Amino acid sequence: MRKFLLYMALLSVCLPAFAADNEFKFGVRTNTRYNDNVDNVSSNKQDAIVFEIGPRFKLDTRAPLYEAGVNYAPSFKIYSQGDQVDEFSHRLNARGDYRPTDRLTLGLRESLAAERDSDRDFSDDPTIDLDGGGHKQTLRNRLSGDVRYGLTQRLSLSSNAGYRIVEREDKDLADVESISGSAQSNYVLSMRDSIAIGASVRRQTVEGSPGSGRRKTRTDSYGFFLFGSHRFTPTYGVSVSGGPTWLRSSRTNDGRSGDETNLEYFASAEVNADYDRGSASLAYTRASSDVAFSATTYLIDRVTGTVDWQLSPRLVFGATAEWNQREAVLKFEDQRFVNSVDQWLAAANLSYRMTPEVFGGFTVDYLRQDSGASGTVDRVRAVIRFDYNAQALRF
Repeated sequence: MRKFLLYMALLSVCLPAFAADNEFKFGVRTNTRYNDNVDNVSSNKQDAIVFEIGPRFKLDTRAPLYEAGVNYAPSFKIYSQGDQVDEFSHRLNARGDYRPTDRLTLGLRESLAAERDSDRDFSDDPTIDLDGGGHKQTLRNRLSGDVRYGLTQRLSLSSNAGYRIVEREDKDLADVESISGSAQSNYVLSMRDSIAIGASVRRQTVEGSPGSGRRKTRTDSYGFFLFGSHRFTPTYGVSVSGGPTWLRSSRTNDGRSGDETNLEYFASAEVNADYDRGSASLAYTRASSDVAFSATTYLIDRVTGTVDWQLSPRLVFGATAEWNQREAVLKFEDQRFVNSVDQWLAAANLSYRMTPEVFGGFTVDYLRQDSGASGTVDRVRAVIRFDYNAQALRF
């Protein structure tokens, strides 16, 4: 499997070389991060300063019938904490869009990363479990393809298929494999209104390494949804979506093997505003989690507010506040066990473009997690970063 993924990555790198209109960009990114709770624990915290540096290579190609691009960003991290390991990580992203006709578009996306979990502040996703652990390499790969077809100027059809894996060397963490697909139809009612209807399916397997004691879980989900959006004015708008989701789970290796089916629902609502110098939004979502190895039902309710404001032509301010609750429900022999985790996140950032080639930024965020199983976890992070991007080379 890993050889296949590497072959796909090499193929995606070679494709743009056949185009006549190419653009190559080179950049260097550095950042210094402070984390006051590296292991994400409720007591005996350990802080650390991490310095990261790495180049970035980007190649884009454009033609009348297609567009393609590859972005490769290796990096080297140095940790101040004694039990952390200095490391190299690699990230590769590739994309391609082919338009054989004015109405038909075929797309392909590939994302491949090899990294360590020794310090989890490589990710800003607050829904990642903060249970510590992980000092070995993790391989992440996501491959997806989509088809978009416009029947008329107002009516369009689209479909998507994806494959995702997460393979970890650490025995205390779980591997994930999932296959998903979706199809939907979009219709533009007017300049202000649009609607959509669609369906999705996903099969996911989560499995711990031998000897970890983690159960193996396979979850099949099937869902249908409706979507609608309306612009009250060119500035303000609202969108809503929702529908039922059937979750069928099977567990093994835990002494309680069996299948169960649960009917849940997906829901989303967002109010947004776009101004001349910024934007703001307030959103609510409810959905099943991407990773669930301990329950037949794993749901996330999330409320998020964001603000972006351009203080000057070079200075931009952004802020995010979020509350989310993850609920794991396990049913066994007419008994119902619920494990609920609440998280609060607040973050603010300033970005400043010193020159067309040099970009700087500062971010600070706070995360608090309350869980009946592991208690309360608090974490504060601060990041100072600088990016240099050379003038694009066209050939």
